[in-house]
Amino acid sequence: MKLTHALRRLHFHTVDGIFQPLIIHGSKDGFAKDGNLSCTSQKLMVSQGLIHQSQNGLFCLLPLGLRVVEKLIKIVDSYMEKLGAQKIMVPSLTDGNLWKKTGRLETAGQEIFKVLDRHEKMFVLAPTHEESLANLLATVPALSHRNLPLRLYQITNKYRDEMRPSVCSERNNGRRALS
Repeated sequence: MKLTHALRRLHFHTVDGIFQPLIIHGSKDGFAKDGNLSCTSQKLMVSQGLIHQSQNGLFCLLPLGLRVVEKLIKIVDSYMEKLGAQKIMVPSLTDGNLWKKTGRLETAGQEIFKVLDRHEKMFVLAPTHEESLANLLATVPALSHRNLPLRLYQITNKYRDEMRPSVCSERNNGRRALS
């Protein structure tokens, strides 16, 4: 009796009540042959309710998928901390002038998203953050050799408008290859 009462007070992590829409189809691989999902791992994550495809190349992380990502971030954070690295967060929108200075605005072409604010100033929805980090370090007044080595890292979403994102494909007599 006492054990049952004690167990009721404990909080267990269960999957009961978690939003996890499973997709069950009658087709062989569970998806239509329209090429919507071309990677086996994507198909499995969608069918098991870890992610949901909102648009081509855009996915929502559902509760279990988000748990996985959060656990991976904790693992990365713990190892980076052991290396003496410090986690930072930089804005997703970066000044377009930084991208012009480095020449990457032209070389990236149409793959990056460009946004104008109400003052007609251009910003880039950053696919990478080298420009932002270089600008940050260049504008820190008291940075000297005594501060080195400086290990900074971040974990953020990346934004690219690729013609065709790199996806898995099953080629070469059934062997999996990255394309």
